[in-house]
Amino acid sequence: MESPVRITFRHLEHSDALQQHIEQEAGKLEEFFKPILDCHVVVDLPNRNYGGGQPYRVRVELAVPGARIVGGVDPSANKARKDAFLAVSEAFDNAQRELRDYARRLRRE
Repeated sequence: MESPVRITFRHLEHSDALQQHIEQEAGKLEEFFKPILDCHVVVDLPNRNYGGGQPYRVRVELAVPGARIVGGVDPSANKARKDAFLAVSEAFDNAQRELRDYARRLRRE
């Protein structure tokens, strides 16, 4: 990755373990597409005022030559993740899928 992964935690405290997990997941993306110019991950706990067990929102934004790729997990989805690590993994799976689709489109052109 050309720049370090930028990670933003909203409505929750910073977690070194979660940061390390995010950095590992981001590193895996380069197996599918190079170069990734920028990666910004936002981990949000939007309804933290309503008690424990709330689902996380995770957004992965990637900048690649010629495009911006976005993948994520939204708490309004049927499979809302109440575990931050699972939500991050799922968000990166979605970003990876979008990145693969973009790479396929580039090969066809």
